[in-house]
Amino acid sequence: MLKLRDFACPSGRIRTRALLKYMAVISLLAFFEAPASAMAPAQGGGEAGSPYSSLLFMGAILVIFYFLLIRPQQRRQKEIKRMQSDLKVGDRITTSGGIHGTVASISENTVSLKVAEKVKLEIDRTAIAVVGQPENDATK
Repeated sequence: MLKLRDFACPSGRIRTRALLKYMAVISLLAFFEAPASAMAPAQGGGEAGSPYSSLLFMGAILVIFYFLLIRPQQRRQKEIKRMQSDLKVGDRITTSGGIHGTVASISENTVSLKVAEKVKLEIDRTAIAVVGQPENDATK
């Protein structure tokens, strides 16, 4: 029998993908096994399993998938949108491609990025990965 600690990394965090793969395999096995056992004649006078139990199991798996995959992804997307909308001129940013610079101007969908003296790049807002502290002229 597998335990939750079997899915833990050396750091102690749970490996979510490995756990979800295991749960998906178990749920698929239960989903395909339940109809076969429900259709088979009862052996030894016992009753066949209820088809509702497999539906309940699948519902539980869907709820777990929601809380482990969908909800955290929605939170991350909301945080990224908030970060990109709160962008100001003078903020230090890093793009998803690894370009570091300072915001020179902002338009609706693009940002003008100053990367060096007399060098400006225009990038899409969605390419911004990290927003740092505004750059002060006194720190140069």
